[in-house]
Amino acid sequence: MKVQSTKDLKQIKKTIKICIIALCVLVASGSGYLGFKIYQQISNFDIDNLTTTSYSSQVSQDGETYYKYGSSIGKYVSYDDIPEVMIDAVVAAEDSRFFVHKGFDIPRIIKALMSNILAGHTVAGGSTITQQLITKTYYPYEEKTIERKVGEVILSIEATQQTTKQKVLELYLNKIYFGKSNSSIGIYGASYYYFGKSPDQLTLPEAALLAGTINSPVSYDPFKNLTLATKRRNIILNLMYEHGSVSYTHLRAH
Repeated sequence: MKVQSTKDLKQIKKTIKICIIALCVLVASGSGYLGFKIYQQISNFDIDNLTTTSYSSQVSQDGETYYKYGSSIGKYVSYDDIPEVMIDAVVAAEDSRFFVHKGFDIPRIIKALMSNILAGHTVAGGSTITQQLITKTYYPYEEKTIERKVGEVILSIEATQQTTKQKVLELYLNKIYFGKSNSSIGIYGASYYYFGKSPDQLTLPEAALLAGTINSPVSYDPFKNLTLATKRRNIILNLMYEHGSVSYTHLRAH
C-alpha cells in the first residue's frame, strides 16, 4: 500500500508539473500573439496619417452620400483661429489634464473605472483627447479589444512625442462630430450649422454647448433635444469654472 501511495503521489506531482508547463506555454503563446497584434497596429504609424484633413463618404446604391466621416466639412480651422473659450470648453469637457499628460492619463483611467464600477455600467470613458484622435484616425470601426486599446495608448504617446498639443487639439476639433447631422462634422461646420458664424466668433455659452455634444453627438444635438443639450452645456460651464477656465463673474455675464 505504501509503494502504491508513493507511485500515486509521484503521478500527481507529474500531472501538476505538466499542467503548469502547459499553462506557461499557453500564457506565453497568448502574450506573443497579443504582442504581435499590437506590433501590427503600431508598426505603420505615420504622423502624416494623423495630420490628414481629408474625409471619406459612404454612398448608397443610387449614388447618394448619406454618411461622411473624417475632418471638417467645408474649411479646415487652424489652432490660432479657434477661440480660447472653445479650447477651454473642450479640455474641461473631455480631458482636463490634456496639456499635462503624455497622451495617456492613468488618473483619468482610474477615475473612469471607479465611476463605472459604482454605477454598475459604463458611465465614463477614460480616453484622452489624443486617444480619441488616434481612434478616429486608425480605428474608426474596430471593436474595443485589448490589443486595440494597448495600441491606441502606444500611438497616443508616440503622437504626443512627434507633434504638439496644439496640433493634436486642432486635428481633433476638425475631425469630430458635434451633432447628428453630417453638417456638424468639425468645428467649422458645427459653428455655421448651429450658429451661422465662424468659429472665431463663438461666445462662451456657444462654445460650451458645442463641447457638450462631443460626449454623445446624437443625444446632445440641440436641434434634436434642446433641453438635454442645454443641461449638458451648463455642466460644461460648471466644469470650466471648477478648472479655473472662467470666473464666476464671467459666467454671470453670460
